[in-house]
Amino acid sequence: MPGRVADFLNCLIYAVTNNRIYGQSNILYHYMKQSSIPELLSPAGSAECLTAAVSAGADAVYLGGVKFGARRYASNFTEDELVSAVRFCHARGVKVYVTHNILVKESELGESLSELLFLSSIGVDAVLIQDVGILKLVKALIPGLTVHASTQMSVHTKEGVKWAEENGVERVVMARETSIDEVSAISASGDIHPGIEIFVHGALCYCYSGQCLISSLTGGRSGNRGICSQPCRRQFSLLCCGEDDNSDMQKCRPLMTRGDYLLSPKDLCLYENIPDIVRSGVKSLKIEGRMKDPSYVAIVTDRYRKAIDDSSRKNTKGSSASVIDHKSAAEDLMFAFNRGFTPGFLSGGNSGDMISYKKSGNAGVEVGTVQGYSRKNKTADIKLYGTLIPQANDGMMAKSGTEEEGFLMRAPFTLTGNSLKVRTPFVPETGSRVFITRRDALEKDAEGIIARDGSIPEKIPCTITLRFKGKIPVCSVSAIISGREFFSEIEGWFEMEMARGRPLTSKELKKIFSKTGGTQFIADEFIIDYPGRLFAPAGLLNELRRKLFSSLDDKIYNYFRPSEDEINSVRKNIEEFLRFTGSDGLTALPAGSSSGGLKPDNLSLMNTFDGGVLSPADDFMDKRSLFCIVSDYWGAMAAFSGGADTVCIEPFIVPGKKNTVQEILGLFNSVAGKKPEECRLIWKWPKITGKKFLDFAVPLIKELSVEGFSGIMAENAGDAFAIREVYPDIQICGGPGLNVFNSFSALSLGRYFNSVIVSSELAGDEIALMEKNLHRMDKRPASGIIVHGAAEISVSGINILSSVQEEESVCGGRYFLKDMKGHKFPVSIDGEKKTHIYNSFDTCLIDYLPEILGSGIDFIVVDSRYRPADYCGKICEIYKAYLNRSRGTSQSEPDDISSGETHRVRHSESLPSLKSRIKKMSPAGITSGHYTKGCE
Repeated sequence: MPGRVADFLNCLIYAVTNNRIYGQSNILYHYMKQSSIPELLSPAGSAECLTAAVSAGADAVYLGGVKFGARRYASNFTEDELVSAVRFCHARGVKVYVTHNILVKESELGESLSELLFLSSIGVDAVLIQDVGILKLVKALIPGLTVHASTQMSVHTKEGVKWAEENGVERVVMARETSIDEVSAISASGDIHPGIEIFVHGALCYCYSGQCLISSLTGGRSGNRGICSQPCRRQFSLLCCGEDDNSDMQKCRPLMTRGDYLLSPKDLCLYENIPDIVRSGVKSLKIEGRMKDPSYVAIVTDRYRKAIDDSSRKNTKGSSASVIDHKSAAEDLMFAFNRGFTPGFLSGGNSGDMISYKKSGNAGVEVGTVQGYSRKNKTADIKLYGTLIPQANDGMMAKSGTEEEGFLMRAPFTLTGNSLKVRTPFVPETGSRVFITRRDALEKDAEGIIARDGSIPEKIPCTITLRFKGKIPVCSVSAIISGREFFSEIEGWFEMEMARGRPLTSKELKKIFSKTGGTQFIADEFIIDYPGRLFAPAGLLNELRRKLFSSLDDKIYNYFRPSEDEINSVRKNIEEFLRFTGSDGLTALPAGSSSGGLKPDNLSLMNTFDGGVLSPADDFMDKRSLFCIVSDYWGAMAAFSGGADTVCIEPFIVPGKKNTVQEILGLFNSVAGKKPEECRLIWKWPKITGKKFLDFAVPLIKELSVEGFSGIMAENAGDAFAIREVYPDIQICGGPGLNVFNSFSALSLGRYFNSVIVSSELAGDEIALMEKNLHRMDKRPASGIIVHGAAEISVSGINILSSVQEEESVCGGRYFLKDMKGHKFPVSIDGEKKTHIYNSFDTCLIDYLPEILGSGIDFIVVDSRYRPADYCGKICEIYKAYLNRSRGTSQSEPDDISSGETHRVRHSESLPSLKSRIKKMSPAGITSGHYTKGCE
């Protein structure tokens, strides 16, 4: 607070002493605007969209380079285009945030740092990052570069924001699943300093961002790598399986649902919630849409700009009257693009109403129904519902069932009351629903916004001064941009002549130098000191004026850039980093970088990377161990019987439900009392938790911390932060939701987790390179890999059972989603009604164990959640047999405790034979996932 007060006082003193108190151009106004009104952040997937966003009034834009952004199929920006974008935006007081928000492979770290150094050197205002390893490297190597946590980081709690702040993040883009009450509470927290950013408009993902593997594991295109194929927009059916025989999941019946697009959310629209959001303390309101066209960007930005300003004006002046037509603006947003609108999770509404069950594309706006058709006149008779009237040249659509046909509103057409007669090139069925899919007038409005003079909604006032050094004109310009006054002066390269005829007058010179068409400026004041009786061609003076404004743009651009000394210092840091990591596929910087082995003079910088890393449990490092993740008591006992060294139980929990605490304590006490003494017992938390869960679970850890209980497995950094605040010495294992893609991700998370699990999206050679660099460190977390199980490919705050028709009977078995190819994906609903979807195939890496263990991996993981106990035991037995063989030891041959049968694995049994056993237990099939090929 003292810093903000000081800034305010400095602005006030400057404004008074420089006579800049009045008008929206003054420096004080800009400070107050930045302090009290949330930023409007618009998408720029191309240069044209960038112009549209700025012209429409965006305070900031976000855009991507060609490789490391989460929208790699957008047009995006080359390095030269990025420079132009930054110059263009900064000259208009608009900030530029660049997305660097994909997971980065070990082999790409050098290339990633090269891009980040470039972005720092051109003065971008911030980068958005998903990969916690890249976050760690930026803070260590490029400390002057501001970092925003991408929504891909899955930050959704106060503890997650505090973790982000502790790691140098200055703004957090909250998960879309966060409610307005949660956002307001976080923003109002006195111990929270990063700014909070939320999405207010655009497409929604079904899954928590950063946790979706549907596109990756079903189609090879990873959302975490910026190339999601949007499988959630496809058709699915919901099945109930195993009702008669719980062991036979091939016996299924389809459930009646509200439509076929069960995973396709409507578009987020919080236009009506803007007053509450403005009061919430949120710093930035973000519009999604880097794949959208310039017209969409222009209209959506313009309407939200006006709504934010209107709400802020009312808050400031205490007036309840609006100066804009909110109903018309809301309709314009519908016409721009919609899949149906929803306020999403922000308002805490019904998650089932967030899905567009009938259609996954643009829904248009329904305006009426077809009453009949005249074959003679080839005209359709359409009964309109109300005030939304089709206009000339609008794009229209008639829909009957699943059939859709489009037509254009061409003259002649007649409108009488609510009856419209219009020619159509086809015969629509009576009863067909009629939609407006494109509003011609809105597109013309967008064109007008984009074509605004100077690409700015309101021109920036400037002061122009013209004086003379003898006969040489010297002109200067000053303007306030982003709350700062910029000044530039340029001296003519020519002398004006004594006039032989009529000389130029002061009025004529003012007219020439006050021309600002095509620029973002308007001459607010013109000061001239002219000796008179001089002349020069108008073209020469016009060129001088153009150079003057160009020089001001240069001043603004260079102001936001670091100095050459700072850039060179960062470059030196990165070169040192590259020498440390060697040349194992890393892309060195073009300017003087080199590679080589670790040298003593590298250590001062490199020691910062493993600083604060926790030590793993002692028995992590002395043998390669087997983890098994299960859901209940019987699965845990079977896993221990099968040879698991560590069993992680993720029980079904309803936080706040009566007796839940006793049930959890009873479960873990029962298992702890019967497990082998040398084995570990872990409480696995859900991939996504939340305030309600943390309030329930964190205090419970103390009661669980008895003999036989070893710690927690968590899949979100915010959860680990919450645990460590209370229990600094507890063992915390990191789950797969942490998205560990490189060695520096592991080191960064190693400050909170004793062990991590590498991402299932990595290929074997990428894991080996990561492990090689990780093992160079003096301190590191233990690392593991999931070698078996159905991968959790999605977790959603939307309850899939909301799609089921009310008249449908209750399912007595398990739920599955079935795609158009016939693949069946297991589904579970947790105690907080979140939907968890698992891959249709079991990952099986049994035949790759030799190279996995040879890469330096410390432990392997079997995920057998929601599987029968005998399955857990048999799978663990198979993998443990190979682990024992690799260590040159043998084990007693355990029995299958759940079925009473004995399933022995011979110590000498070959990998193909073990794999054959696994295939017989996996009727849906097995896959090596990304291990052999990786993802793009």
